[in-house]
Amino acid sequence: MNKHRLRGRPFHVTGCLALALLLLLSFACTDVSASLKFSILKQSRTTITVPPVVLQAGSAGNSTIYANSTSAQVSVSATVAQGWLSNFPYREKITFNNSAISENLVNFTVPIIFDSSNTDFWGHVQTNGNDTRFIDADNTTKLYYEFETFNHTSDDMVAWVKVPQIDASSTTDYIWIYYGNSTVNFDSYSSRSSNAWDSNYVAVYHFKDGSGSRITDSTLRNNATLHGSGSHWTNGQIGGAYNFDGTNDYAIITASTAFDVSTYTIEAWAKPNTTQAWTNIMAQNDTTTGPSKFQFSAGNSATNLASDFGGPTWHSLEATSALSNNAWNSYADRIDMANSNQSLWKNGTIAASQTQTTYPCTYANGSAIGIGADAFGAYKFKGTIDELRFSNIARSANWIKACYQYQFDRSKLTYRSVEIVGAVLKVANQVASAWNLNLRVYNSSNIARLSNAIISFRDGTSNDQIVVSNGNIAQSEGALYNLPAGAGSAVYISMSNIQTNATGTSYLYIYLKVLVPNTSTYSLYIITFLIT
Repeated sequence: MNKHRLRGRPFHVTGCLALALLLLLSFACTDVSASLKFSILKQSRTTITVPPVVLQAGSAGNSTIYANSTSAQVSVSATVAQGWLSNFPYREKITFNNSAISENLVNFTVPIIFDSSNTDFWGHVQTNGNDTRFIDADNTTKLYYEFETFNHTSDDMVAWVKVPQIDASSTTDYIWIYYGNSTVNFDSYSSRSSNAWDSNYVAVYHFKDGSGSRITDSTLRNNATLHGSGSHWTNGQIGGAYNFDGTNDYAIITASTAFDVSTYTIEAWAKPNTTQAWTNIMAQNDTTTGPSKFQFSAGNSATNLASDFGGPTWHSLEATSALSNNAWNSYADRIDMANSNQSLWKNGTIAASQTQTTYPCTYANGSAIGIGADAFGAYKFKGTIDELRFSNIARSANWIKACYQYQFDRSKLTYRSVEIVGAVLKVANQVASAWNLNLRVYNSSNIARLSNAIISFRDGTSNDQIVVSNGNIAQSEGALYNLPAGAGSAVYISMSNIQTNATGTSYLYIYLKVLVPNTSTYSLYIITFLIT
């Protein structure tokens, strides 16, 4: 299963210190918006001269790094970020590519998938994901979500997030994921999975249970009970799935009037092992006579996909050769009586369609529903089913297409590298040795206009190095910070809590010292902050 990676682009420092400095365009402000520029210059008077420390050329956002064998300089201009979720030091932007969808998707649920490549996330989120928060682009509106999977040991997360609106044809709509708060618990936006799905879903089955005889309905209304021998839980298109053996396996949803509708949409990912005629993905049966009220299945020909509804006089539709053995495909069965239409869909496009003007069902309401068979365990499906959903409306063509694209094509979601509240630079260890770091102000200009500013090392906690308060430098040098041994250990240099009391321009000139522990061997970098 392909999964997105959330990775920044590192700028490597090679040589004796072997550090990497990663530029992050994210700043925090509690009062007024401010423009911040900074530069880094490797000092020639460093006591470490062989081999030289080299910052390689590269770019991030709208910044450019210029480098040669002895020095490097970085400069960037950015507006201080507003509205950061309080007490959550890390966030990442998730942007939707909705260019192929020509309508606004309202209350649309998308899968957000992280794996072991998302090292920043797994390095700072709680082990049970309690501190995961999804926030809309306004940085205020919390979003409902459901964890299908959250496993910190295997670095595997599937979160289904309900987004208020993804604009038609947009490539810029986005949401945020926040994390890194070590003290919070789950809140109401994640405590009930039903909140993550719009009210037109009658049932949503991720097959996430992984064991036992229950298939949990995420709407919390229509759980299904497995029948058969053995346990055939497996991996699916997204997260978990169930592999029905075609002999004994099927599941039953207890009789429910919620499925007694004349307009509906059934969606599922399916991978048949062996196609067989009339074997069911989902079907509802009259409890007295047996024939189906609706049936979403293989057709008269084993490789056809079929839609049947009504009873005892059926309306039948088949999509020729739509089923493929041993291959995942997305299928949908839509009955749209308002527009007199019956249609079948494969991978977001119509596979067959016909006019239907009546729903001639004379069977009693409140009948049982079968998954992987009919409600009596007959016509068993042989293969794997995932993401099975029943809606009590006719979903639009754009909705069906969007469900397919966001569940199949991970490139429809793009992830900006992690931002740390107020972060300016990332100092990342690239070798087995440990280092001592600290920051010291050696000059400044027009600091009186700064009501507050704090420059810190951040690694999930804050180590304040430089403090400006009421127009004065209250702390000009920080204590030594230990950057642990081992490639991948890192700390962020953060400038936060910026408050100004007047217009103008202020400068802070600061040394970053990188010291070999218990020695006098060090390297100096000048970091210049310009605040306007």
